[in-house]
Amino acid sequence: MSRLAGAALASLAVAVAGSAPAAAQASRPAQGERQVALKAQPGWTEEAPTSRMRLAQFLLPAKEGGEDLRLVVYHFGAGQGGGAQANLERWAAQIKTKEGAPPRQTSWVQHGLAVTTIDALGDFKQPTFGRGKPGPAKPNHRLLGAVVEGADGPYFVKLVGPAADVGRWEASYGAFVRSLNPGSTRKVIFNSQPGWTAGPSTSRMRAASFVLPPASQQGEGPTLVVYHFGEGKGGDVAANMKRWIGQLQQPDGSSSQDAAKRATRKQGGLTIHTLDLSGTYVAETRPGSGERVNRPNQRLLAAVIEGADGPYFVKLIGPADAIAAQEKNFAKFLEGIEVLEQTREF
Repeated sequence: MSRLAGAALASLAVAVAGSAPAAAQASRPAQGERQVALKAQPGWTEEAPTSRMRLAQFLLPAKEGGEDLRLVVYHFGAGQGGGAQANLERWAAQIKTKEGAPPRQTSWVQHGLAVTTIDALGDFKQPTFGRGKPGPAKPNHRLLGAVVEGADGPYFVKLVGPAADVGRWEASYGAFVRSLNPGSTRKVIFNSQPGWTAGPSTSRMRAASFVLPPASQQGEGPTLVVYHFGEGKGGDVAANMKRWIGQLQQPDGSSSQDAAKRATRKQGGLTIHTLDLSGTYVAETRPGSGERVNRPNQRLLAAVIEGADGPYFVKLIGPADAIAAQEKNFAKFLEGIEVLEQTREF
């Protein structure tokens, strides 16, 4: 697993680390209001949370003479706890890293959950939250944190402890993160690319969405959206390609069908059909409305991904210069798609 054992949807913390998210509230939603269940991994022991701020905590017992660790998860409800980046920056400030070795951040989308993670190694300074004087920094500690954004608000996870002890539980941590699921049966994970911002799914039809950087400092960046309707739904490859091509007209009146660049390849059990087309974007403002937009100098990168749980439809449309700047990242995005071998539900 390339990223920090797949950090996601949880905050891990050493027994004394108890660092709650920014702007946290003292109360938390009842269990029935939460959409994501948490499951201990082999060797872990679930414990009663030691504060009202904590949704859950798990004991990760010492190995090879090391220290016990505790994985702690916080959840305060929709709109609570602060944004992903603010919490990651706050956690990063608790670890003084070596020069030239800044914290690593990564993000992806699984089961409609936007996951943003941090992995920092250095000297850890325990936050005091205004209670007493801070103790000495603890050398050679590693912090793994994650903010997982779902429909019921963000979940915060933090694990910090001696680097060797955290490393011994890394694979187990990754399995925990990958098992987090609000009940979705989708079997594909979409990894973010540098500069992209992953967002939680805003509808049942959206499997993932990412906001990409704009071509310049002015204006908004384009949004890449992945749709999934289930097995046997959403139309076949030819119908979707025809519909997408029909949304762009050529300025000189020539055929968009002839201008379209299409390709098909196999990848890890998936069949990926891609489309690349530039022109004036004339799609309907909403299906069946008859009203159309008129945006010249646009470029469309799209794909139909055929998997065991039905096709996924990827669409990226925007100004040609902004899309050209992301062309390589779009290719890497498709190459980085992961298929879950098993969907875990609780």
